[in-house]
Amino acid sequence: MYVSHGGINAFTSGHRNPYIVLLSGLIDVMDDAEVQAVIAHELGHIKCVHVLYSEMARYLTVLIDIISSATLGIGGLVGSGLQAGLMVWSRRSELSADRAALLVAQDPRPCISMLVKLAGHVGRMADDISAEEFLNQAREYGEESDRTATDKLYRIMSNMFLKGTHPFAIERAKHLNVWIDSPEYEQIVVHGVYATRPDVVLDGRCPNANCRKEVQRGFAFCGNCGQRLAWS
Repeated sequence: MYVSHGGINAFTSGHRNPYIVLLSGLIDVMDDAEVQAVIAHELGHIKCVHVLYSEMARYLTVLIDIISSATLGIGGLVGSGLQAGLMVWSRRSELSADRAALLVAQDPRPCISMLVKLAGHVGRMADDISAEEFLNQAREYGEESDRTATDKLYRIMSNMFLKGTHPFAIERAKHLNVWIDSPEYEQIVVHGVYATRPDVVLDGRCPNANCRKEVQRGFAFCGNCGQRLAWS
């Protein structure tokens, strides 16, 4: 794990040897519990094997622009569908990582206040932020019955044209709040019942006869050919 100079952010990179980077601005405005939630979020990406596809989503836009310029726009049309799919997957992976943060903290307050500070990029006003009020907004955001047709249309369009790799912070808080009240969360935290992923590959190599590259334990796909790995 590294600390680098920058704004209020953190990220995970490194497909085969993942690492976490916390930017100094994040450490300046977040307390210890919030920083722990951020680290747990990033570890969630690693444990869920998100890193490879997250990096693809992060850099695909630049690659598509280069290909589009070289092919008079044709390559951009072909790549836009792949880009859209990866972006949707990336935004959903953030929700999974938010759940990992909650499982580590076992307290929704730092997980929500962490989202508030990431969304607002606040500085000296960080101590005045109300995580509870933000969560109230998230609850209202999730109330479909109170929405007019215009509100619903705006929400659908805002998500359709969201090009970033992360959902809106209010959307993340809404999903986290729903999961807190779910039977699944209770089963994990109270009863210790949860699914586990086997971590021993059959022979340490890709099962694809045309590949047979060494694969890292815990990965769902071969990093060389994309073959789904067999686990025991």
